[in-house]
Amino acid sequence: MRISELYARAHASTNDMHALARMTELAGSDRDIDIHAAYTSLEAQRFAEHMGGIEKMQLKSGVVMDKGFRERDYASSDVAVPFLPNFSVGYTDGSTYIADFVCPVLPGNVQRRYAKQSRRDASRLADLKVGPKGVPAEMSIDVSSTTYLETGYAEMAKIANKEIADAVSLPDLFDWHRKAIMFDLMRAREKRVADLFMTAANYGTSCTTALSSTNRWDVGAATSTADPVQDIRVTAAASKYVAGTPNAGACSKIVFEYLRKHPKVIAAAGTRAMDRVVSANELREMLGLQYLFVGDAKYDTVPGAATASYDYLWGKGFAVFTVVPGGKQQDPSFAKTIRHNQFVFTDTVDLVPGVSGITILKGSHADADLVVANDRGFLLDTVIS
Repeated sequence: MRISELYARAHASTNDMHALARMTELAGSDRDIDIHAAYTSLEAQRFAEHMGGIEKMQLKSGVVMDKGFRERDYASSDVAVPFLPNFSVGYTDGSTYIADFVCPVLPGNVQRRYAKQSRRDASRLADLKVGPKGVPAEMSIDVSSTTYLETGYAEMAKIANKEIADAVSLPDLFDWHRKAIMFDLMRAREKRVADLFMTAANYGTSCTTALSSTNRWDVGAATSTADPVQDIRVTAAASKYVAGTPNAGACSKIVFEYLRKHPKVIAAAGTRAMDRVVSANELREMLGLQYLFVGDAKYDTVPGAATASYDYLWGKGFAVFTVVPGGKQQDPSFAKTIRHNQFVFTDTVDLVPGVSGITILKGSHADADLVVANDRGFLLDTVIS
């Protein structure tokens, strides 16, 4: 809508001679601007200033910015730019992602091979007696011949010209798309790491046990024979097959809720009967853990179906393991992520024939998620049904 049209519509039902004269004066003049185009130009200029104070710039949307809009000779009564509400709702993912805590990210090495780190060797009692010739016992470290798989991950979003032109704020528009890409990549990583920790085959021999029937933690108190504290502190953490003492636990939100409200847990914590719940910190201390990670992220198990079906990414198990946050490749963590390409964002303009300048945003990184010390953890599987 142009300013002259705005005057005409505002006074269509009256014989406002001033409005008629003003409309006639503006029609065809430099001041008879398109309100939407002017507003977009203003937002584009703000965006350019935000990106570094550029005075003139050709935007991908085709809008040429200059110092014009704010420096033209406009009286305050000439134009009133209405607030244009953006009706598209951006759902922000408020989930708690724990993959980076349980599976620390380390920069990739060049050779992409590991030195063998036997937990058994680390806990052996070596014969340190020196023979008559003073020759000490020999220790060697082997280099593994097995390479790990590095996989690239990327997500792309296309932003059309019309979306750019209709945006109330260009920085917000691009930020919204970047966040959407980031959350897609984060959910995918969370699922990979959760599967890594919740798959029994990834643990050492005798380092897993599956609960069943009345031993599960979600069975009613009347028939339950379960004791979560015993399961975690004795069966898992104190297992003779685990090298060292695990310092962390990880589970889904639903498992955590059953655990902190279980009668045996409440009784062990000495919590007042009226409370009927144990706090996360109380539970962590009771289980003798330094860290307790609870993942509440969900995913759609039937993507593309008419009705969504959501489930927790961290499933129905409880993992007890060793982790050294921010450690190095030589630390005794149960699992690690080796990242060769840091998480980056790139944007390009796709000049598709017949379409002018679709902006493409892409987020990408390359990871290798792997278990490096399978006897540094214990999995309690199917703790709830």
